[in-house]
Amino acid sequence: MDAAIREHYGVEKLRALKDTLRDIAIGDMAAQTSGERILNHLRHGATIVGLGWRITTSLLQPIGLTQSIVRVGPQWIAKGIRHWAGDTVRLENSARVIGEKSDFMRLRAKTLQREINEIRNKVAGRDSVMEASYFYLIQKLQLVADIPTWWGAYEKAMASEDNEARAIALADQAVIDAQGSGQIKDLSQIQRGSAGWKLFTNFYSFFNTTYNLTRESLGRTSFRSPGSVALLGVDLLLLYTIPAILGTLMKAALSGDWDDEEELLRKLLADQVNYLTGTMVLVREAGGVAQNMIDPQHSFDYTGPASLRFFSEASKLAKQIGQGEADEPFWKALNNVSGTIFHYPAGQINATVDGIASIANGKTQNPGALAVGHSDR
Repeated sequence: MDAAIREHYGVEKLRALKDTLRDIAIGDMAAQTSGERILNHLRHGATIVGLGWRITTSLLQPIGLTQSIVRVGPQWIAKGIRHWAGDTVRLENSARVIGEKSDFMRLRAKTLQREINEIRNKVAGRDSVMEASYFYLIQKLQLVADIPTWWGAYEKAMASEDNEARAIALADQAVIDAQGSGQIKDLSQIQRGSAGWKLFTNFYSFFNTTYNLTRESLGRTSFRSPGSVALLGVDLLLLYTIPAILGTLMKAALSGDWDDEEELLRKLLADQVNYLTGTMVLVREAGGVAQNMIDPQHSFDYTGPASLRFFSEASKLAKQIGQGEADEPFWKALNNVSGTIFHYPAGQINATVDGIASIANGKTQNPGALAVGHSDR
């Protein structure tokens, strides 16, 4: 195949294929030095602090269906939703039937994204059941997007050819393309890279699929055709604007930040820009700059890659210790640092405790504060 790939696609794509095959053959490499082991420990800790038991992240998972519409087509996703919602127990039945047909979907909960894949598939210890619970809600609500995507793609393939094995493979690939996957074969080259690059690609799997779908939409657009350009506009709305708006409004509803319409509009614009920059490695680190320009009243302080938030939290903790007062910021910083080191979901714990205190003190009556905490904005 070497000569054919060189002739039709070029040396760069051939090299990418060979590098991918090499990385799959090698698998996840263990840390080679003590420094890498420390960084991996902190990166896994940041994942658990950021995603563990996280209610808001879980509630965002179904919004990923907008990407499935771009990848599979609205009519087929509608058929997938109808299949999934056929009766009161269809969710469990659909998951079981799909799992019997597809090994990929049967193991989906363990390979949802790179960070969960690494944590769930390490050598299981005595805390493995507890660690599994950290991502349980995310995995279950991800099914709301995965099952219609799989069924829709499966029915689409079966409608064009009577080959179930191929239909199953195409349905698996549709889920990977639209929702992401943490298996090595499904990661971009930069995600499979060195420990240094992994620090800048934490929580990137889903946004990588957004980038890929954007490139595909642009590639099939004829810019001389108004109809084709209009379809591109619809794709971009589904890939960027609708999910960003829904995510912002959901968080605002949970926190109770609906009073100031002008402030909400600035938040919507800032989150839209952040969503756009989130699809590109390194560029997404500068997303806060644009947020500050749009919403200067609530400045965003850059604290480094998400995987290294330990150091910014440690700095906050040191500052709080220096002030000599065991106040709320002190306990939050201590909890975040401890969660990163000892691998427990400190982020959600902080948000829930803050919500309980806000309700008890009469700052809010919104029960959603228990999920996201409460803002005085």
